[in-house]
Amino acid sequence: MTFNYRTEKSKLRGKIKRPVAKVYFKTRSEKWLPCFMYIDSGADFTLIPYRFGLMLGLKMEKGVTEIYGVGGGVPVLLKSTSMKVGEITLSTRVGWSLREDVPFILGRLDVFDKFNVHFR
Repeated sequence: MTFNYRTEKSKLRGKIKRPVAKVYFKTRSEKWLPCFMYIDSGADFTLIPYRFGLMLGLKMEKGVTEIYGVGGGVPVLLKSTSMKVGEITLSTRVGWSLREDVPFILGRLDVFDKFNVHFR
């Protein structure tokens, strides 16, 4: 399967192309919820914002940890969920951010080992 780059505005470089995939997450009511995620080979795991996790039916539990990236620290809970990329359904662990101001990131854990990933 092939995903296109999406042209976006950058404060530093004007326009920039970023790799984006349309993926689907299964909700507790067994429906598939679509979202567009940045494909990030530098991300250890997939990251979703707080409200999206609520829409999936994720529940707050103990075990909050903080992850760090370019934007500083972000509190997350590691959760298991079903995700569909193209026609392939995966059981994957995602970092559910307890903040809303994070992008949708498609990271390596439980995903990249299922595909041959090439950026062109």
